[in-house]
Amino acid sequence: MTDNYSFSYRNIGRILLLALVLSSVLAIVHFSGLKEYLHPDKIPLLQEKLAALPEFMGRLLFIAGGALVIVCGLGRSAVSLVSGVLYGPVWGAVYSVLAALSGSIVIFAFFRLLGRPLFLDRISGYVEKADKLVARNGFLAVILIRQLPLACLLVNILLALTRVSLVEFVCGSVVGFLPEAIVFALYGSSAQSGFFSKVAIASILLVVVVIGMKFLSQKLNREEI
Repeated sequence: MTDNYSFSYRNIGRILLLALVLSSVLAIVHFSGLKEYLHPDKIPLLQEKLAALPEFMGRLLFIAGGALVIVCGLGRSAVSLVSGVLYGPVWGAVYSVLAALSGSIVIFAFFRLLGRPLFLDRISGYVEKADKLVARNGFLAVILIRQLPLACLLVNILLALTRVSLVEFVCGSVVGFLPEAIVFALYGSSAQSGFFSKVAIASILLVVVVIGMKFLSQKLNREEI
């Protein structure tokens, strides 16, 4: 078998494993009934179901469910928005970050184990650019990459294919998740009370976050950090 043969038996095995894992996750969402709560119209029903559980169990279940939908590819902004509706701006942001982080670690670990040998040759250009950022400052690189207009799933896969450490991934993800989590939890919590004030604050923070990320990106490009 030649070195440039694209699909070795090992790669075929990885692809089958990937298909099995993705199918299993989607099956869990489908047969567990979680899919019933993914439509915005179902938020009141979700709130009712969670309120019927012990407080700790309900919040833990929300975090686990949020992590699961992140693994399935749902945007973390949607999780933050629902979290804000259910738990308010502060705890909504906290729980959405925990959900996004939990789901992201699962994706990161899976593709760090499986994905780099399978996908590196196919998207090496993107990985090389991300690796250069990671080499300069892994923590800040994760924060910056988290702000890209890409689905959380894709960002997690991209980071898993770089050489960023698990510690840098976790710490950078927490900080990188916070701006969007706070903004969208505020937007979501406006459905409870203080609509105009919360929407105004969230909108101002959104502008600040965009400007801040642009400034950070420029600093990275100038290799000042």
